[in-house]
Amino acid sequence: AGQTGGFYTPTPRTHSRPATITTTQHRSVDRGLAGLSPDDLTAVVKNHGRLAGRSKAEVVVDAAKALVSVGINNGEDLRGDLERARAAYVGVKGCGPITWNYLTMLVGADGVKADRWIMRFVTDCLPDVRRPAQAVELITEVARRMGTDARELDHAIWNHQRAR
Repeated sequence: AGQTGGFYTPTPRTHSRPATITTTQHRSVDRGLAGLSPDDLTAVVKNHGRLAGRSKAEVVVDAAKALVSVGINNGEDLRGDLERARAAYVGVKGCGPITWNYLTMLVGADGVKADRWIMRFVTDCLPDVRRPAQAVELITEVARRMGTDARELDHAIWNHQRAR
């Protein structure tokens, strides 16, 4: 339940959980995103945002192509070779460690995406913490002590901060 078309669909019990791409359908990146043009992707997602001086669609398509070029075709491949996948991903202009963490979370890995909402929460509580890596370590340790996934705590903090 909660899984359709290879992508996470919220259920009443888990409606606030972050999206998770599953590999049950073994969706292949090379037949999807890497095969699109940035204009085609923009037309589908209706996002004209920019990142690192490029359209977000360009960044996404280039990241998909970079992953495919090293044999990463789906979430299972990515989880199976995180080192090679990370090197290909962060080598794309506009892709960095924060979005890498989020990508791994989307394919089921536990983690924290230290975006502005997470950083704001942490620095409100602990003003001396300024680096995303420090925030990731802190939230991961707090989640461990709470007996929950870091990903779940990340999402709860993100929702709290966004609603403020």
